[in-house]
Amino acid sequence: MNDYVELRKAIDITLRKLWLLILVALLAASIGYEASRWQIPVYEATTTIMVGQFIQATEISRTDLLTNEVLAQTYADMALRRPVLQGVVDTLDLPDTWRGLKTQVRAKRVEGTQLIQITAEAGSTELAQAIADEVARQLTLLSPKALQNPRKSQASEFVSEQVTNLQKKIELGRARLQELQADSVKAFELQSVEQIQQSQIAIDTLAALISNWESDYTQMLIYLENENRSNSLTIIESAQASSDPVRPRTDLNTALAGAVGFLLALGLVLFLGLRDDRLKSTDDISLLLGITALGAINNINGKHDQDKLLLAHDPASPVTEAYRIIRSNIEFQTADQLMKIIVVTSPGSNEGKSITVANLGIIMAQAGYRTIIVDADLRQPAQHRLFQIANSRGLTETLHSPEPDLVSLHNVLSPYVKLEETIGLPELDLSGQVIDTKVRNLQVLTSGKVPLNPAELLGSQGMRKVLASLSRIADVVICDSPPVVGLTDANILANRADGVVLVIQAGQTHLAAARQAILNLQQANANLIGVIVNQGRLEDGKYYTSIKKLDTSSLVTRQPIPSRTVGSSS
Repeated sequence: MNDYVELRKAIDITLRKLWLLILVALLAASIGYEASRWQIPVYEATTTIMVGQFIQATEISRTDLLTNEVLAQTYADMALRRPVLQGVVDTLDLPDTWRGLKTQVRAKRVEGTQLIQITAEAGSTELAQAIADEVARQLTLLSPKALQNPRKSQASEFVSEQVTNLQKKIELGRARLQELQADSVKAFELQSVEQIQQSQIAIDTLAALISNWESDYTQMLIYLENENRSNSLTIIESAQASSDPVRPRTDLNTALAGAVGFLLALGLVLFLGLRDDRLKSTDDISLLLGITALGAINNINGKHDQDKLLLAHDPASPVTEAYRIIRSNIEFQTADQLMKIIVVTSPGSNEGKSITVANLGIIMAQAGYRTIIVDADLRQPAQHRLFQIANSRGLTETLHSPEPDLVSLHNVLSPYVKLEETIGLPELDLSGQVIDTKVRNLQVLTSGKVPLNPAELLGSQGMRKVLASLSRIADVVICDSPPVVGLTDANILANRADGVVLVIQAGQTHLAAARQAILNLQQANANLIGVIVNQGRLEDGKYYTSIKKLDTSSLVTRQPIPSRTVGSSS
């Protein structure tokens, strides 16, 4: 599962940053193109040398072949040595040293042959050809045949002359022998026995002499062939150069620069993206946290916080529809009756928790539920500011005040609740604390003054009585709680609530913080209903495209409780 999540996250990061990757690739390609244009063009020329004289040989042995391959590799290495390259520099009067020329010359043996290819690079085709040809010439000057001593050279020349003379003698001898044989046949009947014997002796003598000449001729040819076979270097192809430069290859450099830029940008994006453990969508919640995503709310436009309430939006707007889906998903958590007390919290601060509470209360009230919002965030209260109501007295004052009698409680609830319905309620006087709003069926119990001991007040017996009293007179009580990570307030409230909703700010809440929040709630034995993703990333600009309703096929739907107004309506 983790591998699948990581792969899915990597693909998601790549798709979201694809525009950036393409931009970086285009920028890198343009840099590669400009850099190629500013480079000096380099041309290349190649000449070919053959080791030995196998072209003239009638028979080739494996030993000869292996010998010449080794010699070819040796000569290829010699072509890059100082004697050859220094000779090229001196002959062509190049403004460079032999070491500098070495970087411009390559020599390699053609596999399976005794051929050597010498390649030279230069700023022009003419200079490249001149260098390649001169390297080949200097290499042939270092061959054993070229370096042989004058005496040995004279011997080779003498043998060559003798071969020529013998060839002529053999040809003349064969012609004379044919004439003698023909004359002997014609004069056979006219000649005496003695003449015939003398003629046969002349034929046999000439034939033996021709045979000796042929034997000497063969030995001399073998000598000459052995003399030239392995020790000769022959330039079989002079330097050839293309009119197109081998460097820079502008098209290839541009493509490679673009590809390298894309891959480097992709690596950096994936490195930073995979290290980023912030939750961004409802799918992240389901896969990474393993809990239900009740829905996602996209960024709500508004200059002030009051402008982000549903009261400022059209009832048919996507944001209102998104909250309706969340309300439905909360309803589906129970088959017969809506949870009475719901605590809304978040892993950290500034995650949109208070605005979510206010809008959730509005959408519940609009469905006909008698709803009371309790601002239990006694550290940074916000509900009085959102609904623009007074906060001189509220939850803090209620928890600090002495307990009233049942009659005073009845005066607060009358005429909305009958007296007999108050029997058994905790005796709390909520007069002046529960304030009506502009929304029908919605009231707010503000926080009051910020106390010095908020956790102790929320954990007191008085808080239990407040929640019990409110749950008797309302269909749903929504508590705005402080963040759950780092504070104990939310854990205390979550333990006393019927259900807890966790608000996560998309792109802000880290996975570790969300997991810690869930762990804290589990340790408090809280009933975690699910998660609301605030400012979640949605497709196609629609709020509801990535909001998934819970599977309700196995649940019994319920009708909203008939509305009984708790406060005045507008």
